[in-house]
Amino acid sequence: MEIQLEEIKEGESRLLVPSLEVYKEPSKAPVFYNPKMAFDRSLSVKVLNEVLDSGAKVLDLLSATGARAIRYAKEGKQFSVWANDVKSTAIAIVKKNAELNAVSIRTSIDEANHFLLEKRAENFDCIDIDPFGSPINFVFNASKAVRAKNGLICATATDPGALSGSFPRACFRKYSYISHKTSMKHEIGLRGLIGSIFREFAKNSLSIEPILSYANIHYYRVFLRVMPGNKRVNRGLKKMGFISWCPKCDRRHVSGLWEERAKNCDCGADLIHIGPLWIGELGDSTVIDTIKDKSMLFSTLKEEIRLPFLHYNLHYLAKVNKVSCPKIADIMAALRKEGYRVSRTHFNSNGIKTNASYDVILKALQKLSKN
Repeated sequence: MEIQLEEIKEGESRLLVPSLEVYKEPSKAPVFYNPKMAFDRSLSVKVLNEVLDSGAKVLDLLSATGARAIRYAKEGKQFSVWANDVKSTAIAIVKKNAELNAVSIRTSIDEANHFLLEKRAENFDCIDIDPFGSPINFVFNASKAVRAKNGLICATATDPGALSGSFPRACFRKYSYISHKTSMKHEIGLRGLIGSIFREFAKNSLSIEPILSYANIHYYRVFLRVMPGNKRVNRGLKKMGFISWCPKCDRRHVSGLWEERAKNCDCGADLIHIGPLWIGELGDSTVIDTIKDKSMLFSTLKEEIRLPFLHYNLHYLAKVNKVSCPKIADIMAALRKEGYRVSRTHFNSNGIKTNASYDVILKALQKLSKN
């Protein structure tokens, strides 16, 4: 049966995609295209243009309609773009889109892991893994096919429920860490994803460093620089650890992989231990500062990247400590008046990041709630 296509404009590219009028939902179309990911594809083009050299070899591993591949070829710095998909119907659309945009793309019809193993000698400068669900099953073989020094891995996870603790058993099955639903669930999920990718790369004596990572709507997205050698892996291990969280008062403690973890919170409640996951930086501010993007999400990212983790959901913090929550702007102003740095966070509309301690934040909450 012929796929019903419609032409749309995304960024500077024209794309033939399955008609939403006909198929109603992206998941019901014969070839997947999600219009809600347009923001991410636009930001991805900007990141690759900042990080990669002109002519870099870029692989769109799970290409579907080729939306990413086309935009990398059309809007990137003369990248050499490859598009792979297991469906011949998908690659047929990729070829139509390449012709529509007058760009050259190398295409392949292959199962993703088989392709990575067959083409590992290509030494791709960038591999973009954007699956429907979890990317983790492709990560180890991607570590063999990407350039070992300063290569770039981009990965999307569309299963935040597992990563963030809503489905802890699914999280452990897929990502091999213990999760729990907390007041900072999306930051936990993003750190869990990075930690899982780090472990897969470490098996191949490679380390990773986040350039940019974020949570948005229904997905997590990471851009990771690849670095070779066990010395770098060992340094990376210092950025892996556990977060111990108290559901009674919302205190949190961070410990390295081999550090002893307390059993009880200062309030007397049992601590919940989450990990092992990434406890290092979520991005590189020197790269992020060079990217021009006016979206609210990216503006918030630029501000919060310089502040310590983890963020606080002020509504939750106020609730468990039995105080009313004042306006977030008032709390931020009070903390700044005390000399602390503070910003909003993209992880939660009721959240902040700050270098103030838990006790200082709680004191500000209590003081403002009385006024």
